[in-house]
Amino acid sequence: VIGIESSALDDFTKSPSDMRQRKIMRFASKELKSIKIFRAGRVDIALQKDEEGNWKMIEPVKALADKDEVDKLAEAIRRIRVRVFEDDNPKDLNRYGLKTPSLQVEVRYGESSKRLLIGSKDPKTGRLYVKLASQPYVYSIDSDLLDKIPKEPFDLRDKTVISFQRFDADRLKLIRPKEKLALRKKGEAKWEIQEPIKVEADEVAVDDLLFALDSLKAKRFVSEKADNLARYGLKNPRLEIQVQEAGKPDIYFVKIGGKTKDGYYALGSYSNAVVLIGQDDFGKLNKGFLDLRTKTVWDITTNDVAEVELKHDEVSVKCIRKGYDWHIVSPVKEKANNSEVNDILYKVHQLKALRFLPKPQKLSQYGLDKPRVYLKMTMRDGETNYELILGKEKDGEIYAKASASEYPFMVDKDVLEKLQKTVEDLREK
Repeated sequence: VIGIESSALDDFTKSPSDMRQRKIMRFASKELKSIKIFRAGRVDIALQKDEEGNWKMIEPVKALADKDEVDKLAEAIRRIRVRVFEDDNPKDLNRYGLKTPSLQVEVRYGESSKRLLIGSKDPKTGRLYVKLASQPYVYSIDSDLLDKIPKEPFDLRDKTVISFQRFDADRLKLIRPKEKLALRKKGEAKWEIQEPIKVEADEVAVDDLLFALDSLKAKRFVSEKADNLARYGLKNPRLEIQVQEAGKPDIYFVKIGGKTKDGYYALGSYSNAVVLIGQDDFGKLNKGFLDLRTKTVWDITTNDVAEVELKHDEVSVKCIRKGYDWHIVSPVKEKANNSEVNDILYKVHQLKALRFLPKPQKLSQYGLDKPRVYLKMTMRDGETNYELILGKEKDGEIYAKASASEYPFMVDKDVLEKLQKTVEDLREK
């Protein structure tokens, strides 16, 4: 007589079904060569891996496939597990919806293949009846498999519109019927607008544009061939964006044409298909000179400012620098509070626009014909002046115009508040 652990009895009391293999579609992911999805007995979607390991759609159209989506589908198929071994010798497959299954999935791997027939749901448990085409056994599995099998070929297609190495991009063009904008990368991260005029570009705005381009995806494939472009407004597109990488002659592009209720027709260099992109996507790409130019209005060294003139409401005050100290010279003559005058300079010496605006037909449109605040700073050379006027308020922002810019712009309301100083504020206490 010997003693054994009671847990060892578990292995002897298991039912035969407990001992059976529960993975139905066993295969090694690296050996997978193709996937087919059948509906109503016909191939609905066919995918094939090429020698380089890239997935392509063969049916219903020949196109590149989305590797990530195909990998998710393959993993979902590979992980299918039996919940219940329903019937080892079924007499009537109709009972399980497997006589003429509405859905089938076939995988080829190595030198082998498996086809899974997917039948009806068990009305009591909600599980799906399935069987392998090569075996008689009927199983039931979790019904969430249906959510993991794409219902449309679009779900598995590569939806890329334009493909390039974003961090290698060093030339960028935005072409419209009446406007051309050209940018060039300067150094590691800085960009410069070269057309229509040379001006520093806003690095963040350019990076955002490149990111929007790089992540642009089709919402729908409209035409597999890029013909009859006039029909889609792509013969003379409303916007074409071209990208080139450093040291390479290739031009990557996207053309955007006609508008529909669901978005815009587009054609990209990645494929030869006319696609639809979202309205939000177009908004991220539809950038002009004012969007992409630097938001810095001027950059002044505060110690180089020799005179400050400020006007607003009933206030008109002028201060001059003598040595390290500021003095009020109008409307009174007395020592100024250095901190108060310097506060004005610190607020505007690196003036940045929230955004630039188109030139108005009349300055009154922005309240700049009768500004709420006028500021003039004269530099030590006595010739260089910087002028700023502030106009109407809109949504917590202030319309502004500076002598250094031909375009009006918006600034934070706190710029206005910081400049509305009185003689009393500026005099030495």
